[in-house]
Amino acid sequence: MTERKQTPDLLGELLGGGASGPTPVVAAPPPRDTTGRQPASRPAVAQPAAAAQPAAKEPVSLAPKATIAPRRWEYLVISFQEYRGWRPRYRNGEKIANWEDQPLLHDYLNQLGAEGWELAGASAGRALYGSRDEYQLFCKRASSAA
Repeated sequence: MTERKQTPDLLGELLGGGASGPTPVVAAPPPRDTTGRQPASRPAVAQPAAAAQPAAKEPVSLAPKATIAPRRWEYLVISFQEYRGWRPRYRNGEKIANWEDQPLLHDYLNQLGAEGWELAGASAGRALYGSRDEYQLFCKRASSAA
């Protein structure tokens, strides 16, 4: 059988027991009582003086935190119809006057972006307002109303 290498007790030194003294033996906890009764007393385990006092912590502020109001949004639904390219025909359910003269889809999106709208979703396949406006874009922007 090989001999075990002897090393200094660093943990014992850090906890205050020192390497020269005997290694403290900690008794196993008593068996758990399953009857529901409280045990009469527990054996005390000696702790080094350094571990007895917790480290100082920063005080916790109990002042209420500033609440941030939820952002409010306004929404826009645009339906497009094909007329020499895809053009906006309905805006929030209202027919756009002279919609045939409106800009094409990509130019109209640039205009909406300049107004602060951002694309939130798109739909295709079913008309919302007109009989042939099968493409809709859903946009949102932060509401200016407080």
